[in-house]
Amino acid sequence: MKYLSTILLLLPLCAGCSSDWEIDHNIPTGKKAQIGFSSRMHITRADATLADIQTNGFSVWGGYKDNTVFDGRKVTFENSAWGYENTEYWTYNTYDFHGVYPTPDANSTDKNYTVTWNDTTKELNITGFDSSSGIDLLHSPLAGLDGSNTNISGKPIEMNFNHILTNVNVELVKAAENSVHDIRITQVVIYGLCTKGDYNWTKENAQWDTDESSISYISKEINNIADLKVKSDNANDNYGYTSIISDVLCIPQNINENSIYLGVAYDFKLIDATEYITGNSMIVALPTTYNWGIGEKVTYRATIDAHMKLVFGTPGIEAWGEEPESG
Repeated sequence: MKYLSTILLLLPLCAGCSSDWEIDHNIPTGKKAQIGFSSRMHITRADATLADIQTNGFSVWGGYKDNTVFDGRKVTFENSAWGYENTEYWTYNTYDFHGVYPTPDANSTDKNYTVTWNDTTKELNITGFDSSSGIDLLHSPLAGLDGSNTNISGKPIEMNFNHILTNVNVELVKAAENSVHDIRITQVVIYGLCTKGDYNWTKENAQWDTDESSISYISKEINNIADLKVKSDNANDNYGYTSIISDVLCIPQNINENSIYLGVAYDFKLIDATEYITGNSMIVALPTTYNWGIGEKVTYRATIDAHMKLVFGTPGIEAWGEEPESG
């Protein structure tokens, strides 16, 4: 009877608090830590920088098991802190999060791609992206975050943004035997590339599927007519190459034989001439020795020989970005 009396005394207390206390079997009392975010990215040689992300914000997709917690929620930077509307809280589950910059916008002609995350298959898809917009597309995947680990749930999640496009560059020089010509480049165009595609990310792989109907060209305006110099042996001057176009943002894709071309418009004059011969052009297929990879900087270097033909060397391949920066 003693134990029964104790239980009966407790029942009214529980009944009295039931109206404003909801049982959550995933979250022990006092363990409801807020889910917060911060940003981080690699220093970029293209359009998007950490300052841009802080100015414009980014969006988050993700959740746990079969529960989508964030479905494109906008995260913004105000008063030196990151935040979002309708605060979410950690549970004792394993989470996946994906940050995407910039935030897609169905009403925008440049950002009207769509982003979806499947909480069952753990796949992120970016559909209908158009690289001709010149937008630098960034992605931060974070998988397997343990909500019960206070080292994770006790501080903001650091979104480490990376470029998922290819940074394409073109550098030209004239051959030594062609030094009797003054050559100035007036336009450079990349023909035949796919400008639209879909991005698919899984824990095992990330890849782009190009839209073959979007084959087009990209041209970046040359503000100052570039006068080509003879190739130098000085390692400190980029081997004498003149950077014609740089930071052209392209969808990663396969470079098949005779699939993508470089068009060059130029003027030239002989060393004793007073006027340039204008309106010249050449179109040459890009080397097929390397496909455009995700988050890589590809630099095509070519020499204009004495016969006014382009001769390509091996493309320069490097990771797109250097030291990280945080905010």
